[in-house]
Amino acid sequence: MALTGSGWASAPAAPVALHWQPWSDAAFAQARAEHKFVLLDLEAVWCHWCHVMDEVTYRDPAVVRLLNQKYVLVKVDQDSRPDISNRYQDYGWPATVVFAANGSEIVKRQGYLPPRLMSSMLQAIIDDPSPGPSIERRLCFGRLRIRRSGRRCWRGLRRSMRSSMTSRLAGGVCS
Repeated sequence: MALTGSGWASAPAAPVALHWQPWSDAAFAQARAEHKFVLLDLEAVWCHWCHVMDEVTYRDPAVVRLLNQKYVLVKVDQDSRPDISNRYQDYGWPATVVFAANGSEIVKRQGYLPPRLMSSMLQAIIDDPSPGPSIERRLCFGRLRIRRSGRRCWRGLRRSMRSSMTSRLAGGVCS
C-alpha cells in the first residue's frame, strides 16, 4: 500500500495468469469437455518476437480474458517438439494456430500479433468458428481498422486461411 494525498491506495491487482499446457490429446479432450477452442503458441526460445508476444500480447487484459474464457492454451517450444515444428515451419516464429476441439484448424497466423489484432481474432473465432471469410472480414474490416489496405489484408488472410483449410491433422489430434 502507498500513502496518497487522499489516503491509502491499494497496490495494482496482479495480472490474471494464463495456464499453458503441453501439446497432448488431453488438451483437446479438455477443449471438448469444456466446449472451448485450442490455441497453440509455437515459439522458439531464441525468437525475439516470441518473447514480445509473451510480454505484451499475452499480458493484455482483453486477450487474457478471452483466452481464459474460451480457449485451452497449448505452448510448444519448436526445439523440443520438432514434429509440431515441422508441421507449421512455414509460419515462422511465433506461430499461432487455433483449433476446434475436434482438432480441425480454424486459423493459422505467423509472426507477432499485437494485442488488439489478437483479441479481434479471438473474438471473431468465438463469434463464428467456421474457417474462412467470417474471420478474414472481421480482422480486415472490423473494429481494428487495420491501417493497411483492406485488399492487401484480405489477400494475405485468404492465403493463410486457404492453407489452414487444406491441412488436416492425420490420425489422432496429436499424432
